[in-house]
Amino acid sequence: MPYSPITLKPFYNMNNDSTNTELLNRYLDKELDEPDMEQVEKRLREEASLKIELERLKLTREAVRLYGLKEQIRSIRSDMKKNEQHPFKSKTSIVRNLTRWSMRVAAILILLVLGIGVYEYATLSSEKMYDQLYAPYELRNTRAQENLTPLESAFRKKDYANTITIFLSTKQHSTADYFFTGISYMEFNEPREAIPYFQTALKDSSGLYKDELEYYLALSYLFTHRFKEAKSLFEKIHSDPNHLFHDKVDKWLLVKLSLVRK
Repeated sequence: MPYSPITLKPFYNMNNDSTNTELLNRYLDKELDEPDMEQVEKRLREEASLKIELERLKLTREAVRLYGLKEQIRSIRSDMKKNEQHPFKSKTSIVRNLTRWSMRVAAILILLVLGIGVYEYATLSSEKMYDQLYAPYELRNTRAQENLTPLESAFRKKDYANTITIFLSTKQHSTADYFFTGISYMEFNEPREAIPYFQTALKDSSGLYKDELEYYLALSYLFTHRFKEAKSLFEKIHSDPNHLFHDKVDKWLLVKLSLVRK
């Protein structure tokens, strides 16, 4: 992300309400008393926009900190260039200086990597991982409209409320009905409700929507803090190069699943 060399501020705008930004800064610095901290945490659970602003503020603060390390490296490089302008220094002196500068650069780079790692761990949460991994499911086949069931027709139109209503008002259900209804609950940010629908659909021996069901069920487990079950499914997806969602599940994701906090 580009930064202004004068202000060191990101080019995106924070919330126009400066009161929120100041409040979140004090929240991150733990300068609020306990009642105020609880009030902010309550708002973060209820207000998606405030939660997004908090994540952006964290990234901004981390970027400014890392920028300081970058400036230290730039200063060392500048010193090295100055040394090149004095050719009469002894070889021993040059080697000594290069060694010292190399160690300083290495130390700063180590701090930089550790800083990024600590930041990733500090901000790691199941909700954050879920938001990064979730994407709405899109039907790809183009069956004629007249051949669609009412439930599938509603789902294709992204009428998720009607999809759920139709499922609940009928007695006979296909594997696709269970899958589409589960996805509809996820679209309403209710993965907990989606879990039994996905579990039932996975019992279909035909394997219909098997890859999709495994991925979205794993996401639902992640969201509801059922980490052991989520990791088991994600590992299964990662180990199968032919799985539709194999590319979405890398080794780093599995590592984060081992470290994730509620």
